[in-house]
Amino acid sequence: MRVNRIVGVLVVASFCGVQALPGAAQNRQRAEERVQYLRDLVVNPGETASEVTCIACSIRVYGTVRGDATAIGGEVKVDGTVTGDAVAVGGAVRLGPLARVEGDATSLGGPVVRDPQAVISGDVDAYPWLYWPGQRQPYWRGMLGLLGAEAALFLVFYLAARARRVLKMAATLEHRPWWSLLAGILAFALICFLYYEVVVLSFGKSPLKRYEDWLYWGLMAVLVILFGSGHVGIACRLGRTLRLRSGAVAGLIGDAPLPITAAGILLVFVLELVPVVGTLAFSLLALLGMGAAVLSFFGTFPRHAAAGGPPGAAVPAK
Repeated sequence: MRVNRIVGVLVVASFCGVQALPGAAQNRQRAEERVQYLRDLVVNPGETASEVTCIACSIRVYGTVRGDATAIGGEVKVDGTVTGDAVAVGGAVRLGPLARVEGDATSLGGPVVRDPQAVISGDVDAYPWLYWPGQRQPYWRGMLGLLGAEAALFLVFYLAARARRVLKMAATLEHRPWWSLLAGILAFALICFLYYEVVVLSFGKSPLKRYEDWLYWGLMAVLVILFGSGHVGIACRLGRTLRLRSGAVAGLIGDAPLPITAAGILLVFVLELVPVVGTLAFSLLALLGMGAAVLSFFGTFPRHAAAGGPPGAAVPAK
């Protein structure tokens, strides 16, 4: 599986849940497609389906899937035939002795467990160090990977933004939470629109196809900067709330923005470990953080905003 395909799956799935793309040309084929939420999807022996997708649940294939079998937040177990790819985002891919997968077997956030008699025509790719927030079955390597990713986001973007800007983004979240959420939704929707319209559609007919990778990675860079900057802002806001509600935490972390933001990062990490709820928490916090980064121009506006005081309080000079 290519890197841009992995990134695309994670980005689209983490914020949008599922993309309903027009795949079948005939009504009969569309009727065979199955999409299910929160409850395991089973293709029984003798049954045939085309594409099967499960959100926050697992897939069991004992019959035939004429297409891809994709579980987001669950695992894929095959003891039948899959003519496309078997993909688990936030779970394992388990192939029994009767399994036949004509495409790739890919697991993001879990292992690929294969019986010696299972037949796979494509590649076998496992990325156990990735972690899908809220996945139903945690794996220790994925949890360590998530903790490392949170620590990296904290160090890189806190140092890049500096305390003054982080405080301003946190203040924006405190005083304008609904506007922050709306701005985050609009910003992410715009990035998705540009990605689909410019990268996916335009380059099928454009002579500028050699620039496709530049645009793709450019849009991904914008998304990462928005997400990372907003992430430290939301962490600072959560850490401050935690400090205000707990005297023990207040005595431990003090008043400085650095330990307050670090406490917020740990709180986000714990929330993301909660099955199913972690997915919702991740999506909501990400949109809020991105919106706060947009509204505050990455913490450069307004000049009077401060997370540690009431509206109108002055921020000390650097």
